[in-house]
Amino acid sequence: MELVGTWIFRSLCDLSLQSLACSSCIAKLKGSGSGATFGGAPKCPRCDKAVYMAEKMLGAGQTWHKGCFVCFSCKKTLDSTTMNDKDGQIYCKGCYRRDFGPKGVGYGVGGGTLQT
Repeated sequence: MELVGTWIFRSLCDLSLQSLACSSCIAKLKGSGSGATFGGAPKCPRCDKAVYMAEKMLGAGQTWHKGCFVCFSCKKTLDSTTMNDKDGQIYCKGCYRRDFGPKGVGYGVGGGTLQT
């Protein structure tokens, strides 16, 4: 048995909303964490529909559908190694660099334009 807060569970695997008896605590837990839930499944921040295990992608601290896990600017398909996040939206590395990277002379222009 393991003590978690004021609740006792057999293991961390038993820690779920169904194992909590207090309806007030269940409401608080549903409203916090990595997005709202619908029937136990988290909602996708892009389309606001339930995301089930077979279509689940994780990024920016949220759960997304595979089809919604695309760059906010150019709609390029992303994976965990090609994404960046800003203000709850996900971007490909190119769009993120262009929109939020350093600005000014010498940034993102390339070596061919350097002058001495």
